[in-house]
Amino acid sequence: MTLYSKLGLLCAVFLIIFFTHIYTAHTITLLDVLKKNISQQSPHIILSSLTPNQGETLLVRFDDTVRINHIAKVTLTFNEKSTPLRVITIHKRPAILIPFDLNETPGTRILHATFWNRKETHVSFTLAARYKPVYHFNIPTTLGGNTVQAKNTLITTLAKDNLLLSTLPSNPSPYWKDAFRYPTDVPIITDTFGYGRNIVGQVLSHKGVDFRARIGTPIVSIHHGTVIYTGTFRNYGTTVVVDHGGGVQSLYLHLSSIKTPVHTKVKKGDVIGFSGNTGYSFAPHLHLSIKVRGLSIDPIQFIHLWKYLD
Repeated sequence: MTLYSKLGLLCAVFLIIFFTHIYTAHTITLLDVLKKNISQQSPHIILSSLTPNQGETLLVRFDDTVRINHIAKVTLTFNEKSTPLRVITIHKRPAILIPFDLNETPGTRILHATFWNRKETHVSFTLAARYKPVYHFNIPTTLGGNTVQAKNTLITTLAKDNLLLSTLPSNPSPYWKDAFRYPTDVPIITDTFGYGRNIVGQVLSHKGVDFRARIGTPIVSIHHGTVIYTGTFRNYGTTVVVDHGGGVQSLYLHLSSIKTPVHTKVKKGDVIGFSGNTGYSFAPHLHLSIKVRGLSIDPIQFIHLWKYLD
């Protein structure tokens, strides 16, 4: 091999090493940029909505890389006040249900998660104001009619009944892992959640959804759970409460009769009672309320929420 040939070979080897180094360095830089962008997008947190409304439930999930034992702490911050949140397992993945009261203050909130490997991530969302019209509403003659005395009795007894219902416990872990269903086989909604009823000058919010149901229509549990209360209230009528675990409870009001006694284990779709016209009611129907961590939330939005499990 001549001297020129040896010099040419050395130059070729040098160029190969040089461009390989440049390419490798360039590739690492691109990966670093990509990782930086992913980090800025909070890869560990997935929200069902960035603009939930008052009275709705926000579903918070974590991506496939996160397990429940990876999470050290999750907090929700609003107006410089941080509230710790409880993480549960839904569909084999860590998740959080955040219910918002119908009259909760709108505004931007920050969800912050800390992991045991000392990594942190956060995401912000905005609670939007809900449209809450007010309509005039009567008191049934069976409950005294439109008088001040009947209104005062209504308010007093509602407060007493709601206090009792607020003490009902929920199993820490969910009994369910898939979508919820409607409480009737043919769900026809006749009255919606969240509007105000002006009753003799007192505005009361309708914190549930009414379904058309002739007397004796089978009413079914919206998911697996345990019957934790049965009884008859002056205003809510004959009532069944089912605990679904994880802080979720469903309430079935104005029934004509009850099929499932307290402590009964029910599956999604099991008949728990039959529709009626008891309590504060003008016609046969079913009133469904859903509570999440003690707050009454929009049942229809909650049922639709579970499409995010897929």
